[in-house]
Amino acid sequence: MVSSPSKFNPPENQTLFCVTIPRSGHHLLEKWMDVYFDGQLSHVGHSRYERLKNPIRKLKNHHLVLNHDFGLRKPWPESWYYAFPKRTDLRYLIQFRNPLLSTISDYYLYAERTLQRSPNQKDWESFGLKAILYRKKFIEKWLFNPLLPHQKNLSFETVALDPAGNLFDILHFAFPSIEIDKEKVEQTVRDFPFRPFRKLRDFEFYDSVYFRKLIKQLGRAGEFLISTQEFNIDFDLP
Repeated sequence: MVSSPSKFNPPENQTLFCVTIPRSGHHLLEKWMDVYFDGQLSHVGHSRYERLKNPIRKLKNHHLVLNHDFGLRKPWPESWYYAFPKRTDLRYLIQFRNPLLSTISDYYLYAERTLQRSPNQKDWESFGLKAILYRKKFIEKWLFNPLLPHQKNLSFETVALDPAGNLFDILHFAFPSIEIDKEKVEQTVRDFPFRPFRKLRDFEFYDSVYFRKLIKQLGRAGEFLISTQEFNIDFDLP
């Protein structure tokens, strides 16, 4: 029998490391999981892996640990030193999204918080090429050779097709020792619905030539995304 949600506690000593590309839906997922456990879920955002200051053993005190693996943006060998580790004694949720759309969303946040000026074509084109290179490295590292069965891959587009079903699967993957309440999952998603996402054609700086350049920059990583049917990603330009 499933425990009453009001008395339901997430299990201790079970940590899910959420390694995500920015703007891939992690914060909504975190909200869903927090609501499901009635606010008792312990989570921490950890933007950079620092070997001495924040070892994995300390991060294991939380149920959810968010990391974007930004070490991949650094040149070698710093990219190896600062990258988030792949270890078979950890459990990973890898979140990603159509890299063109996540780059657009990421740019608006960058313009607002870092540049602190209105979005413009020049800033966008400079940002886009750097951002797509990071996404290429992320996909090559985390999706080409997944640490099965310790890793679950989840695209933004897949969640959009079946929010409740995917939340159920994630909870079961993250906390296999407990029974998941399907009705509570469905109610959680109804209370906090998945919002429609931006289309490429709606982007104010859309330029098919530039987007083809970004797709070319992705190389095999892009080909892998669109050829993997379960990800539900395509690069069809308007």
